[in-house]
Amino acid sequence: MRSRFGFRSICVLALSFASIGPKLAAETNPPAESGVQESVDVRLVQTDVTVIDRKSGESRLVTGLKREQFMLRLDGQPLSVEQQRRLTFDEVCSTPEKPAPVIAVVDFNYLEAKSRMAVADELDALAATALGSDTVYKVYALTRQTRLLTPGFTRDPEQLRVAAQRIRETNWLTVTSAANKSGVQVSSTNSEFTRLDPTQLKNSLGPRGWKSSSTFPELQPADKRQRADIKNRTASEPFTNLDPGYNEEGSLAALEAIIRAHQWIKMRKTLTLFSSNAFQIRRKDRYEEITRPLRDIMQSGFSVWTVDVPAGWGMRTGAPSDLLTMLAKESGGEFLVGTSQSFKRPVKQAACAYEFSLAISDPPEKHVEYNLVIALDTKQDKRLFDYDIIASDRAIAWSREETDRARRLSALLSPDDFSTPPVAVQIGFPVLLQDKELLPTRVRVALSRLTWLPETDGSYKARVSLDAVVQRETEYGLTTICGTASEQDGPIALTLPRPPKSDDGAGLSLEIYCAVQRDGLHTARAVVNDLNGDQSGAGRSTLLFDRTGTPDWQVSGERMTASSGRDFVWRPKLKVAVRDTERLSARDIDSTHSADTSDQLTLEYVLCGPARELAQQTLQHAVATVDEAGERRVMQVLGSSALQLDATDAKGPFCSRARVVLPSDSLDPGHYEFTVTSKGEDHPLAAVPFDVL
Repeated sequence: MRSRFGFRSICVLALSFASIGPKLAAETNPPAESGVQESVDVRLVQTDVTVIDRKSGESRLVTGLKREQFMLRLDGQPLSVEQQRRLTFDEVCSTPEKPAPVIAVVDFNYLEAKSRMAVADELDALAATALGSDTVYKVYALTRQTRLLTPGFTRDPEQLRVAAQRIRETNWLTVTSAANKSGVQVSSTNSEFTRLDPTQLKNSLGPRGWKSSSTFPELQPADKRQRADIKNRTASEPFTNLDPGYNEEGSLAALEAIIRAHQWIKMRKTLTLFSSNAFQIRRKDRYEEITRPLRDIMQSGFSVWTVDVPAGWGMRTGAPSDLLTMLAKESGGEFLVGTSQSFKRPVKQAACAYEFSLAISDPPEKHVEYNLVIALDTKQDKRLFDYDIIASDRAIAWSREETDRARRLSALLSPDDFSTPPVAVQIGFPVLLQDKELLPTRVRVALSRLTWLPETDGSYKARVSLDAVVQRETEYGLTTICGTASEQDGPIALTLPRPPKSDDGAGLSLEIYCAVQRDGLHTARAVVNDLNGDQSGAGRSTLLFDRTGTPDWQVSGERMTASSGRDFVWRPKLKVAVRDTERLSARDIDSTHSADTSDQLTLEYVLCGPARELAQQTLQHAVATVDEAGERRVMQVLGSSALQLDATDAKGPFCSRARVVLPSDSLDPGHYEFTVTSKGEDHPLAAVPFDVL
């Protein structure tokens, strides 16, 4: 927000402890950190101030100001001598070596086809000038979840163009129910946004039904009339001026997650939100309650610029969204109409900022909120009358408990941004256990990537906790099937005689079983909290299944797994993890993660076909070696009894999880391919490469 007189109340930024800041994966030239470093005993609160010459007409940044040209008041009082001693001042300007971070968020919940095309065109234009600049960009899509469209922060033109193309491709998706479509698609990657077959997605870029950030997401129903209107349309039909009836809290929660994931960057951050004037708070009586979490966290050094993209879900000539205006106003950004300045003006403002950092001695468990008044000292220098200050306007120092909880929740909402320790998530096809149909989810983290601390008896201990949620997509939002929270289940302790080596393949497998409700698109997201290392890693996996089967044999979701017997297994309500002596827990293996000769190897996939009793007679499984020239030589053809299918009550056409197990020490080191073929057919239904070392 600008102050006409160069004098205003601004916030003190509450930074989290340096040791708990998430490390971003696949960053290209990530922004360097600067300023006073935090410790476990002293917290830093920090704010950045942008100064603009309002007479310039081009909003020229004012640089070169000194600490003495600013006046500060804390809670209405001048800073004490001790506070002055603990105050640090610095001017931070972006350079190609120390680029300014700009985050672009495309809110698909409120942008229809024409709007998305306009945003994609703007990204293409940005790609033409990004290389060699002193700014790096990161692009997200807001669907019912956050989707990262670039590998990380980048100024690579090709990566920005790929993000633009992925936005254009979303216009092919329909909003009809996936329950009417056949086939199965499985993805265990963090980019299932593009890996899933668009013809099978059920409005995956549609309404997000998330509650506020204080709870796990739940379905928020839309108006029945709007439901019927959406249900009867397809992406090929115009959506102009159609109010989608989405719950705005989903977009707010996702924005909060993105901001929290980047608050560790100790310099001015800019976020550009592409949305429309349909992004409103419909419950005006709950406006303050709904927006408070996001308004608080925006003080983490963020300038939010909101862009009302033409031809969005809202009225083209309607009044600006109060919500979009608030997000920009309270963070020092601006509300823009149209995309022409959506990157140019925010980048220009973020080029230089003045940073004030104050070390506070309050206990980490204490929540502190106060105001800091900063003014330009116009008595000493009359030229300062011509300058405006841009900054946020509240002061919060978060407690350790609040910071830890916010980090875990952010990781659940935006798992792409939390990669330490690396976490693999698998959601499996429904299985029948003790006459109950359950949906298995497995979360795995390598023991070598955890933090191990010595104990008095000479052993080493690691402590972790788990937060996870499994959800199903509906036509109107997300519905939560089950989940587990670390506050309820407590920490998981592991003890070893010595820390695992970096190449040790053993891991901790965390297993959750949910009651199956209906077919459709399911997503599992999980956060493993390394309590000793004070950090969190996250992952997600997506499964789209239809158990009605097909008249022809179909294989999907195939993967190779390896079980060493050295893993530990934990399930909710257990206080300790037990050794997986039965080799029931497995890790994915591919060309970059090889198996060991002593591992038990398993081919897993989802099989759909005309009749379950015909599967073993019809399908043939074989293992072939693959030499450096790509030549294949079949070395094992497994018998019909090798195929294991989960129990199912289906008569006639069916779908089931299928497994074929290779015993330990059955293969020498080398390159292999596991194939599934229908007898009498030359073309395999599936061919899965893997390596053994």
